[in-house]
Amino acid sequence: MPIARKNQSEGTDNFPVDSAACSETLREERSKYVEKLKAKLAELPRCSKQWWRINRELLHRKANVSAIPPLRDGTNWLLDAKAKAHTFAKNFSFKNQLPEEVVDTPYCGDPDFEIFDFIPLRTRQTKSLFKKLDESTATGNDKISAGILKRLSDVLAMPFTRICRRLLYEGCWPLIWKLHLIVPIYKKGSAFLAGNYRGVHLTNVLSKVAERVIGSTLVPFLANNAFGDNQLAFRKRLGCKDLVTMLVMSWILGICSGHKVGAYLGDISGAFD
Repeated sequence: MPIARKNQSEGTDNFPVDSAACSETLREERSKYVEKLKAKLAELPRCSKQWWRINRELLHRKANVSAIPPLRDGTNWLLDAKAKAHTFAKNFSFKNQLPEEVVDTPYCGDPDFEIFDFIPLRTRQTKSLFKKLDESTATGNDKISAGILKRLSDVLAMPFTRICRRLLYEGCWPLIWKLHLIVPIYKKGSAFLAGNYRGVHLTNVLSKVAERVIGSTLVPFLANNAFGDNQLAFRKRLGCKDLVTMLVMSWILGICSGHKVGAYLGDISGAFD
């Protein structure tokens, strides 16, 4: 097989020749596969479900991928699922390392005010959130699908609202909701390098609903009282563009006033992994 010869000759003088032969073989096989798909497409009823699936594949659009391709760890090729999972876990844990915490302000002073009032969490709002769930949403590690929660919304609304009240007043979060399934999604570069994949967290659907139930009361409070009149976070119709505009205008004003403006540029390419 040309692919096997290419892998075996890696690091030798024969590698360029075997690599070119492997590429040529893949191009020929791809051409045969495309011709086979076109012949199959001509036999299918036009605009049927299978017809559209093959049509998208021929147009180089998104097609179903059955598995993660072979990965490379140094000089070794990883073919089994367990080895790939370990490699992804190692890369994702490396990307999510945090620097050591430095506390330069150990005491920030007493808060301006504290809230001791009753914070209402309504059952009807919880039921509405259950009914609005998208049944195609992926499940987390608890394996409870959004479709089941949506169909049982009338029964689950009351007990789940009580659970959310307890979570809010006790300031705790269930351990099972802190665990996520991480699915690798290809991002850019070579597909056989685990570092070129983004880890997508699949959160439990119940955890998402609990966040929305509690957030429906907390977000309005944060929008008005969190950081004062100059805050942009948690406020509607205000976002990153408004912050950038404000910063640029303040820099222009500082330069026109004879002040110096310092800027720090950092690499945030992995910030969204």
